[in-house]
Amino acid sequence: MIGPAKLCEKLGTPSKESGLTSELAAAKHLEWGDNALQKKDAIPWYVMFFHELTGFFSLLLWAGSFLCFIGFGIQEDREDLSNLYLGIVLSTVTLVTGIFSYMQTSKSAEMMAQFENFIPPVAFVIRNGQPEQVDAKLIVPGDVV
Repeated sequence: MIGPAKLCEKLGTPSKESGLTSELAAAKHLEWGDNALQKKDAIPWYVMFFHELTGFFSLLLWAGSFLCFIGFGIQEDREDLSNLYLGIVLSTVTLVTGIFSYMQTSKSAEMMAQFENFIPPVAFVIRNGQPEQVDAKLIVPGDVV
């Protein structure tokens, strides 16, 4: 377990009572940047859906169903429908699995978008030995919050 003095030393904080100086906080902000989640570029829903349908295992299942349909088409015995049924089952299972995977992916993307609302707009830190209210984006490693 690491104590407060060792933690302050590791993070470059002069002491837990005085916190960072304004100059040191500004320098750390330049080094580390804003204390905020990085926004990812939004991926269109149809691209995400296509990606779920074309994963490695899904491509194997699509290829298997395609081969079953080809096998049914070239077989001489038209009474035997097993290749047709197997092709339909494989393609249906692959499609349903892709739909469920897409739904899970879109749910997790929605949850990540909601995390942006959890960050408070302001925070209270100790800088220059005094409690100070700062924008939450300006918190840096070593701040006493």
